[in-house]
Amino acid sequence: MKAEPTPDPLGRVQFVAGKDGRYTFAMIPIEDYEKLFLQQIARSAAPMLNDPDYEWFEFDDVRAMFAGQKIAAARKAKALTQAKLGKLVGMPQSQISRLEKNPDASSMKLIKKVAKALGVPASKLI
Repeated sequence: MKAEPTPDPLGRVQFVAGKDGRYTFAMIPIEDYEKLFLQQIARSAAPMLNDPDYEWFEFDDVRAMFAGQKIAAARKAKALTQAKLGKLVGMPQSQISRLEKNPDASSMKLIKKVAKALGVPASKLI
């Protein structure tokens, strides 16, 4: 006796039967698949939240770390030295160097100024 699949109240799932008549596959919209996939990732990551062996970082700090790399790449793409970019922004080369090597969450105002000087949206740098 073949088992009937669980009914889909929204009618978005298509069930596929094999040669023996048993349902072997279910096709779902990609949006539903992505939600299920992300839920599974969250479920597998949840135990790490209370594990003392994992080190967690503040989102703004991580975003700032990547901003430094992106600023350096954008500056080099414009063929600018740190000194030339500093002149465009109105600050010393040393501050541009610090921003590229060790930015922090407090660097957001500076990142906006740098983005304007480089002619790119700030969102591209963070």
